[in-house]
Amino acid sequence: MASVRSSGLPLTGGTGRVLLLFLVLSLLVTPALVFLARAPPPIPMTTQGTALDRAGSPLPQGTPVRTFIDGVDYSNGSSVSDALGDYAVATAGNLVVNATTPEPAPVKEGANLGETVVYAASDFTASAEVYQETLPWYPDRTVTQTLHLGSAASTPQPLKIQGVVTQPAAGGPGYVLLCNPTANAASLSDYYLQVDAPGTYYGGNQTLTGSLAAGAQALENLTPALPVVPTGDALKLVYRNPGGASASAGGLDIVVDRVEFNATAGGTLYWQPGATVMGSAPAPGPGEILERSSSCADTNSPSDFHLASEPGLPAGAPPVVTITAPGVGQSLTGGQTFTFRWNLTDNVFEGAYLRVWVNVTYQGTTTPL
Repeated sequence: MASVRSSGLPLTGGTGRVLLLFLVLSLLVTPALVFLARAPPPIPMTTQGTALDRAGSPLPQGTPVRTFIDGVDYSNGSSVSDALGDYAVATAGNLVVNATTPEPAPVKEGANLGETVVYAASDFTASAEVYQETLPWYPDRTVTQTLHLGSAASTPQPLKIQGVVTQPAAGGPGYVLLCNPTANAASLSDYYLQVDAPGTYYGGNQTLTGSLAAGAQALENLTPALPVVPTGDALKLVYRNPGGASASAGGLDIVVDRVEFNATAGGTLYWQPGATVMGSAPAPGPGEILERSSSCADTNSPSDFHLASEPGLPAGAPPVVTITAPGVGQSLTGGQTFTFRWNLTDNVFEGAYLRVWVNVTYQGTTTPL
């Protein structure tokens, strides 16, 4: 009778047992191989043609031709290539597990099948010119499309999210600071705030009112209609497109600014479409603001933002901790359980944000509680 050895274990009994060993090893190894496999990114969609201004003349060489979905640029950074207005722009696709299903990854890396692509003659940093045409995204597709600038009446001003406070020190609702880097006043009723939610671009909206003067800032208190998550979220400023003849983006509302933020510890922005290739800035903690490093300056990068103390926060004294039990000089019986009690007060932060770390030192030994 034949004998087979594998990993030092003798197997006897012929080929039937050898086959059984092979099947068992296959069951053990195959899941690991499947887990490590990852589909390659889909081939981008290419759009090519001529880009024209509102009068029908070719746009100057170097004019941007970018592609956006939900305020995120998924293009290859293309622009008009010659004096004839010719362009060719590639739009990346999201990772997929098959032809139609996006990969359940924490970051959205491109367009999903059939999503509407907005074509812009800007990167939304200093201007917000948008072409009239939109197209659905499909992989490995080349489309010839003449692009026309949208009407002036449907072109937004490039207003910015200047800062985000999700947890005011004194409690109450969070708020957002908006800024206007342009030389003209803007009607805030033409814009609204919006957040994503897992699986959708429409997690909640908050209507804005009033006006924003040139170079000015406006404070908008957050309402329950806009459920911003302090530990990580994607907040957008959206232009309410009036539509009409030759409307930008075919009359669709246009995201003019977007900021993604995530807590360093305990972050929650690990879902699509909130987390994208834009990257995230650090989430503001209690009494902090996530603000632009330079007023209203924008480079479409998380590095545009940094953390600072909430505006208007008084200096205040450090929190005061008063131990009430055990009392000073009180004798305690060894081997018995006793309770520590203290009062914690602060003249700036509300109590929910305050924390106490307690260490007990006895006969030279310190024990954290």
